[in-house]
Amino acid sequence: MLFVIGLVKKPGFFPYPQGGQCNLAQALAFVRGVDETPDARYVKVLRQDPRGKIIAGVFKIGLDRRADAY
Repeated sequence: MLFVIGLVKKPGFFPYPQGGQCNLAQALAFVRGVDETPDARYVKVLRQDPRGKIIAGVFKIGLDRRADAY
Protein backbone atom coordinates (compact mmCIF):
# COMPACT_ATOMS: atom_id res chain seq x y z
CA MET A 1 0.00 0.00 0.00
CA LEU A 2 0.99 3.61 -0.60
CA PHE A 3 -0.13 6.37 1.79
CA VAL A 4 0.05 10.02 0.72
CA ILE A 5 -0.73 12.90 3.09
CA GLY A 6 -0.23 16.65 3.09
CA LEU A 7 -1.64 19.47 1.01
CA VAL A 8 -2.93 17.20 -1.72
CA LYS A 9 -6.42 17.02 -3.19
CA LYS A 10 -7.23 13.44 -2.12
CA PRO A 11 -4.92 12.10 0.63
CA GLY A 12 -5.20 8.44 1.49
CA PHE A 13 -4.14 4.83 0.94
CA PHE A 14 -3.61 3.53 -2.58
CA PRO A 15 -2.50 0.18 -4.02
CA TYR A 16 1.20 0.11 -4.78
CA PRO A 17 1.82 -0.23 -8.54
CA GLN A 18 2.82 -3.61 -9.93
CA GLY A 19 6.53 -4.00 -10.43
CA GLY A 20 7.39 -2.47 -7.05
CA GLN A 21 8.26 1.04 -8.21
CA CYS A 22 6.39 4.31 -7.90
CA ASN A 23 7.82 7.75 -8.56
CA LEU A 24 6.60 11.03 -7.10
CA ALA A 25 4.63 11.97 -10.24
CA GLN A 26 2.70 8.70 -10.00
CA ALA A 27 2.01 9.25 -6.29
CA LEU A 28 0.72 12.75 -7.05
CA ALA A 29 -1.53 11.31 -9.75
CA PHE A 30 -3.14 9.02 -7.15
CA VAL A 31 -3.99 12.04 -4.98
CA ARG A 32 -5.13 14.15 -7.95
CA GLY A 33 -2.29 16.65 -7.53
CA VAL A 34 -1.36 19.18 -4.91
CA ASP A 35 -3.92 21.37 -3.18
CA GLU A 36 -4.38 24.82 -4.67
CA THR A 37 -3.26 26.38 -1.39
CA PRO A 38 -0.56 28.88 -2.37
CA ASP A 39 1.67 27.82 0.53
CA ALA A 40 2.01 24.14 -0.46
CA ARG A 41 5.72 23.37 -0.16
CA TYR A 42 6.04 19.67 0.65
CA VAL A 43 4.31 16.34 0.18
CA LYS A 44 4.97 13.27 2.32
CA VAL A 45 4.60 9.76 0.89
CA LEU A 46 4.58 6.66 3.10
CA ARG A 47 4.85 3.13 1.77
CA GLN A 48 5.25 -0.32 3.20
CA ASP A 49 8.08 -2.52 1.96
CA PRO A 50 7.60 -6.27 1.41
CA ARG A 51 8.67 -6.97 5.02
CA GLY A 52 6.09 -4.56 6.44
CA LYS A 53 8.48 -1.74 7.30
CA ILE A 54 7.11 1.79 6.74
CA ILE A 55 9.32 3.92 4.49
CA ALA A 56 8.72 7.68 4.37
CA GLY A 57 9.73 10.20 1.73
CA VAL A 58 9.31 13.97 1.96
CA PHE A 59 9.46 15.89 -1.29
CA LYS A 60 9.68 19.62 -1.91
CA ILE A 61 7.13 21.04 -4.34
CA GLY A 62 8.58 23.76 -6.57
CA LEU A 63 6.88 27.07 -7.26
CA ASP A 64 6.09 25.91 -10.81
CA ARG A 65 4.24 22.92 -9.27
CA ARG A 66 6.83 20.39 -10.45
CA ALA A 67 7.98 18.10 -7.65
CA ASP A 68 11.68 17.92 -6.88
CA ALA A 69 13.08 15.37 -4.44
CA TYR A 70 15.57 16.53 -1.87
